[in-house]
Amino acid sequence: IAKGEVEADFKVTRKVIDFASVIVCIILVLSLWVATFIDFGSTPAAPGPIQAAVSGVGGFLHVAVGVLGYKLGLGDGSYTTPFKILIGLAIIALSFLIAAALKRFLQNRVLSRVRLEKGIEHTISSVFTYLIVAITVLFALSVAGVPLRSLAFFAGALGIGIGFGLQNIINNFVSGLILLFERPVRVGDVIMLADNLGGTVERIGPRSTTIITPDNIAVVVPNARLMESQIVNWSQPTDRIRVHINVGVAYGSDLELVKKCLLDVAQRHPMVRKYPEPMVRFDKFGDSALIFELIYWVDNAYARWVTLSDLNFAIDRAFRENNITIPFPQQDLHIRSVITKELPQEERGEIEKAMPPEELKKKE
Repeated sequence: IAKGEVEADFKVTRKVIDFASVIVCIILVLSLWVATFIDFGSTPAAPGPIQAAVSGVGGFLHVAVGVLGYKLGLGDGSYTTPFKILIGLAIIALSFLIAAALKRFLQNRVLSRVRLEKGIEHTISSVFTYLIVAITVLFALSVAGVPLRSLAFFAGALGIGIGFGLQNIINNFVSGLILLFERPVRVGDVIMLADNLGGTVERIGPRSTTIITPDNIAVVVPNARLMESQIVNWSQPTDRIRVHINVGVAYGSDLELVKKCLLDVAQRHPMVRKYPEPMVRFDKFGDSALIFELIYWVDNAYARWVTLSDLNFAIDRAFRENNITIPFPQQDLHIRSVITKELPQEERGEIEKAMPPEELKKKE
């Protein structure tokens, strides 16, 4: 992790904390000023306008306190107030800021030093964030005066909501948790979906996964789709990939020379691994050519993409230099002519000369 990124994360966190501290200080100072003003205006020595203003402010504060302290019954004798609800919402909002800051701190300062895989780092930090948010939400509900036993009502309402329209959201959320723990797809993996959509996994979120294509385009895929569709993962179990190139040569070619040219081309490319060594297979006798297969290993999907093009150019150049022909598909068409008595003798004679001997024997 770059030092500038870490400093930027701490600057953002510090600004958030500084801003919250300033807001709290302003509230405390204003409260002291208001309390001092009310105490002064309540004395007999205060001027009449100040006493009237204090009376108006006192009335407003009385109404505000009454509204914020209004008891909202929750059943079973429990209740909450708008003031408690505001405090709970403030705690939840603060928990999201703290969770985001701690997630960046874990990724940039703790997990990066342990040298774990990028996917494992993302899983640990995401689970840690979910736990912080979940615990803080429960604490905020308790502060707001909502008894946890009454959450059964909300669970029932949530179940009804799932039945009427939240199936996809819950399905994607559960699929996201499965992706984080089962890890069939990890952050940093190069994958290919069934519809030829592929790229590098940039982020696995609670609802969707972001994939960056080779064209540097971000594609957001629902997590449920990753669990339900077939995925080709080019990065698992390892990044090493075996590549196949099929090429045909004309019948009668020097097969040992063909093998030597293919191996030389593969061994000279810097992205082709020296071990396992490249190899050449004589695959089959094709209809129009002898089919050879060049097999080699590369370190990752990007190297596969590059070497496929480079080696095709190099093979064509090597075959031209060694007079090895790459034939194109061809077919021989034999036309059987029917000679009738109506044709003149000269035309019949010319046709008979062009006919194969076996056809003349059949004619006779």
